[in-house]
Amino acid sequence: MKTLTALMTGATLIALTPTLVAADDLRLAFPVHNITVTSDIPALSISVRNQSQSTNPAQRDLRVVSPKPVLHVTGEVRCKSFPNANTRADAAQVIFGSGVLTPSGDKAIAFVGGWSISPVVELGDDQEARNFSINVPVNLPSTGAPYSVGFNPVHYVEARMQTFVQNGAGSQADFLRADDVFETTIRMNVVGWCEYQSQSLYGRYAGVRQMTVPVRIFYHGDPDIKDQTVGVGTPNGLQAPPPGRAPSRATPPARRTPPTRESQPEARSPTGAATGEVYGDGAVRLLRPAAQQMRESPAAPTGETGCNGAAPVLRREAARAMASLLLGSSRSRGEAERPSLQNRLVDTVVDQAAGCRPATADAN
Repeated sequence: MKTLTALMTGATLIALTPTLVAADDLRLAFPVHNITVTSDIPALSISVRNQSQSTNPAQRDLRVVSPKPVLHVTGEVRCKSFPNANTRADAAQVIFGSGVLTPSGDKAIAFVGGWSISPVVELGDDQEARNFSINVPVNLPSTGAPYSVGFNPVHYVEARMQTFVQNGAGSQADFLRADDVFETTIRMNVVGWCEYQSQSLYGRYAGVRQMTVPVRIFYHGDPDIKDQTVGVGTPNGLQAPPPGRAPSRATPPARRTPPTRESQPEARSPTGAATGEVYGDGAVRLLRPAAQQMRESPAAPTGETGCNGAAPVLRREAARAMASLLLGSSRSRGEAERPSLQNRLVDTVVDQAAGCRPATADAN
């Protein structure tokens, strides 16, 4: 709305400034010398709004909401002078729209055409040149009725909207929500008549000056207009995706080739069932069965006695000597290679006493 306010302020200043309309064409019958316009013709300002209660762009109701513009046109009708005839400025009129000079009746010439016509102003008196002053209401259609004569501001806004959509600038709702100003022109015709009378000829003959008047159409955007979702089954309909579900743009992971039997042997538990663990990266790592791990006995200690250091060795040898004295036996060579049960028990007791072998080392 602020944008349109600024645009209207600038346009108002321009409209209040005198504007010279372009003199596009001048058509005169033989007794008419000239048709002039002496007043400054400002640009017309027209406002259009959407008056529909619906927020659907298809149900829009664009209407002209500004007052009917009125132009004040002043000028002069001047006729030619003839030595053997009498001429006088007879009347003037302002007509909006296209038109042509054409014969009317026997020999008179009139202006035919237009869509907004002022009353004919009679100039009176028997003079070759007369001034005129006419207030001209510009009758514009206020709705977008399909059949209308002349310039229709609503049709002009509709045409600009279609161009907006066709150019890919946005949707109808985008256009209808935004304030905008459009500039165009309309044709104004100032017609003057001269009365000609001689011994052999009498009639009223017309002349016309055609001008271009600028028009500014201020469209007031409707912020409540919304784009509508068209369901399946309607012409050119598309179904919107479910709310909250956006289409995924992620690339699916590449398919992994399963390992072959040669590259990934299958582990079996003691009962014949395969065991393993599947990790997040897809690899399969085989594990030893828990039952098998529990049945395995701990590793036997290495070395003959497990004595380390001089003190344990001395204690062990002293204990062996004491046991030999008490038992009264000595080991032969054969017994050293194949010790008897008694000697093995003695060695076990001696080693335990000397702290060289754990108590469970010879449990079997």
